[in-house]
Amino acid sequence: MRRVQGHQRARSNAVIDLRWSGSLKGLLARFMQASVLKAIDWGEATMGRIEKKYTTTVTVTGGREGHAISDDGVLDVQLRRPKLNGVSEGTNPEQLFAAAWGGCFQSALMAVARKSGADVSGSVVSVEVAQGPDSQGGYGLAATIIVDIPGMDEEQTQELANAAHQMCPYSKAIRGNIDVEVTARSPR
Repeated sequence: MRRVQGHQRARSNAVIDLRWSGSLKGLLARFMQASVLKAIDWGEATMGRIEKKYTTTVTVTGGREGHAISDDGVLDVQLRRPKLNGVSEGTNPEQLFAAAWGGCFQSALMAVARKSGADVSGSVVSVEVAQGPDSQGGYGLAATIIVDIPGMDEEQTQELANAAHQMCPYSKAIRGNIDVEVTARSPR
């Protein structure tokens, strides 16, 4: 297996001076400063504005022990906390996120493969989403994306996987926010 980090941190000495008074304005100023510094620090900015071609709404009641239903009724699931041992009685949010990201990532993989003339019709994308305590006293996520393309060497698979990671809207949305490892699996 070959592993490549999803992002690398680039440090900057940039300082932004926002001189707003008042508690709400001050809070907003600090938030904006932190957001801008994060974008500069990571060498990345937020995703650009999009022309909305598709929008969906999923309504959740009860949090991790609740229920989720999409506006069209196609998605209708009981939500449950992940069980560390035993079988869950429902789907957890990490599974839903992994499924959505995996579907999007594989579509991006197919798009970059089309451009390069590569055949990825037998490809398999697995997304592992981990959740746990973070270094700031809260909770966070980490992810590993594993790409397997039968009949393709590991180096070419990794190149296509990296290109898909740059194109995938889910990958773009989380870039700089969680640790992501993109891994090409060698054919067996």
